[in-house]
Amino acid sequence: MPDTGKNILENFLTEFGKNKNEYFAWDANSGTSTRKSFLLKSAVVAQLIKSRVRGKYVGIMLPALQSTTLLIIASYMAGKVPVMLNWTVGHKVLTTCADLTDLEVIITAGAFFDKIEDQVPEEVSRRLLFLDKEVKNINLGMKLKGLLLSKFPALINTEIDETAVVLFTSGSETVPKAVPLTHKNVVSNLAFALKNFDIRVNSIFLSFLPPFHSFGFTVLSVLPLITGVKAAYTPNPTNIREVVDVLKHTNANNLIVTPTLLKMIMERSTKEDMASVELVISGAESLHKNTFESFLNLTDNQSVIVEGYGIT
Repeated sequence: MPDTGKNILENFLTEFGKNKNEYFAWDANSGTSTRKSFLLKSAVVAQLIKSRVRGKYVGIMLPALQSTTLLIIASYMAGKVPVMLNWTVGHKVLTTCADLTDLEVIITAGAFFDKIEDQVPEEVSRRLLFLDKEVKNINLGMKLKGLLLSKFPALINTEIDETAVVLFTSGSETVPKAVPLTHKNVVSNLAFALKNFDIRVNSIFLSFLPPFHSFGFTVLSVLPLITGVKAAYTPNPTNIREVVDVLKHTNANNLIVTPTLLKMIMERSTKEDMASVELVISGAESLHKNTFESFLNLTDNQSVIVEGYGIT
């Protein structure tokens, strides 16, 4: 259980100080990471962020990937507050979101940016820092400092800003509003949820919801950082074939989905594909009775599905 009296970084360092050679996360880009390797990479990338970001906030514009979760924890190590950007909102809204927190640097990746370049205005593009290119230029001093901090995490400054993340409203009524969530908000929310769900310490979450949404950020980015659970990441929730392939490849146990996505996944899955699934939490829309019954049939009544639908 996470300690609600500590921030995300403190909980992370406590948790990752144990079972260091245990595997932590997987995605097709980075392969499998152990806790030890993830902590080391985070500490090194934190030095890069420190050297390139002068202000309080650092933008992150990436889908559900290991590198996104790594950037979140590296931002805290660098004393910065991550601002999660939604690249699908249109040029005007995206520029407004970047301006609301005076973002000078927005971290993304070259391969990902190539797919969404048309959705990103020039005012945002000129602030981009491409992580995959920059890590190749990290100097020896940064690497050595990152290594030292990963070996002796007590040296990491955990007295950081109480704001854990800045997210944005949809902008349906007016221009988007920047919404700061505190470490207390996020850790308390997860601690409460864990008291009500029977989640095994070594279970695997299939993570494909966008981290710019509060649910994706909290459950699929932060939860694995501060507990013993693992995460399997795949960046595109609409690529159902890929989602099912990752589910099979990693034997993920827990799915966080919308009913529409769950229905699409089940249409592409066999009973064998779903054999590892123990828990599904369905949200964002009402769970139709037919979808519920199809799920129970596909999993031979061996799995639990919970409807978490409610007012946003």
